[in-house]
This record gives sequence, C-alpha cells and structure tokens, in this order.
Amino acid sequence: MQNESDRVYRGDLVDVAFPTADFDAVTLHDVLEHVPDPIAFLTEIKRVMKPGGRLIIDFPRFWDEAGVHHWKLVEHLLMLTGNQLMGLLQRTGFEVETVSNPIPSKIVILVRLAAVFPFLFMNYAFGLTGIGTLQYVIATFIGIALALSLPIALLICASWIVMARASRYSSLAALFAAALAPIYFLFIGATLWAALMAVLAVLIFISHRANIARLIRGQEPQIGAR
Repeated sequence: MQNESDRVYRGDLVDVAFPTADFDAVTLHDVLEHVPDPIAFLTEIKRVMKPGGRLIIDFPRFWDEAGVHHWKLVEHLLMLTGNQLMGLLQRTGFEVETVSNPIPSKIVILVRLAAVFPFLFMNYAFGLTGIGTLQYVIATFIGIALALSLPIALLICASWIVMARASRYSSLAALFAAALAPIYFLFIGATLWAALMAVLAVLIFISHRANIARLIRGQEPQIGAR
C-alpha cells in the first residue's frame, strides 16, 4: 500500500495545492534560480510550511568568480547577488539562520519561519504575503512610536539612519534605534510609553536573533554589499 509520503508530484507547486502548514522542512536544490516568479513561489512554500519549519536552499554564487559558469541566461531566470537573495527571503517571510559554502560555486542557506509573537500568526491565518517577520515587527514598532509622538518617531528613524551610514549594517541600525527608543521617551517624562517601547525593543531583539548571531560571526551582509 502506498503511503502519502511515497508520492512524487510533477508540476507547478501552486497547482499541487498542499494543505496549509503541512511541512516541517522543505528543500530547494537547484530550483530557485529557475523560477519565473520567486515571490509567489516562496510565498506558497511559506504557506505550506509549519511555523518554525525549516527551508534549505542551495543557490549558485552568481556574484562570485567561482560561480561564473552558472551564468546561463536562458536556463537561469533568477541571477541574484547574495544581498539580493537575503532580501528576497526576508521579504517573503523567512528568517536566515545559517549560510555556508560547501563548494566554491554554491551557497547553502538554512532559513526558518519564526512565529515569535501571537500577532505574527496573522501571516498564516490571513495569508498575508510579502511581509517578513522582521519587517512586520519593525513596522509595528515605528507605527506605535508615530502614534505616541511624531518627534520621537522621527528621532528613532534618524538614529537608524546614522547607525546604518556609520556601520553599513541595516540590522545593527535597527537594534540601535530600538534600544534608544525607550530612553527618548524617558527623556520627555513619558514613563508609561517608555515601558511600552522597552517591551517592543525586546521583541525587536528577539526577532533579530539570527542577525545578531551573524553579526557576531562577521557574516551579516552589509548595505550595498554584493
């Protein structure tokens, strides 16, 4: 008797229509660079993965001399730089955990779906697309700051810009601005608001834990890096 796990499907991933939140892990081996609509493709993968599930991608290093032989303009539809690839994954709701180079011409990325806070389950419950965990949390953080105080919100954004220009790390700039936000509210005597922003800052740090690990290892992509 054939089990469900024994089946092999051939065709477009969307047409297969797997159940929502059905897979603990998905692998893409020599696949993503051939996909004409990577956002729709990765969004569908996100839908069928369980919260906390893992996605393993190997992708040609088009940006590196060792990957020059992968420049096949007809066969490879998606020839991204490393930074562009990381941005695509974050935009579609994935959080990068590790990056490795098992062979010079390939990069292997382990990513996850991280349901860190209850409201992030809206990504799964309502099928929101194009919203990554980090972007969702940061947008919520800035939105609340704007609602509480426009000058402080602008100061938070300015802090991000200053650190981003100084360090060339977007994630470090976000952490820096989040840490300063409660201090800014304390400075104007808004103790309750400072406490609220402190809680949100902690959530920002939690959602950036993979970025923090890469910063410590010196593997975090810099702004504008290829």
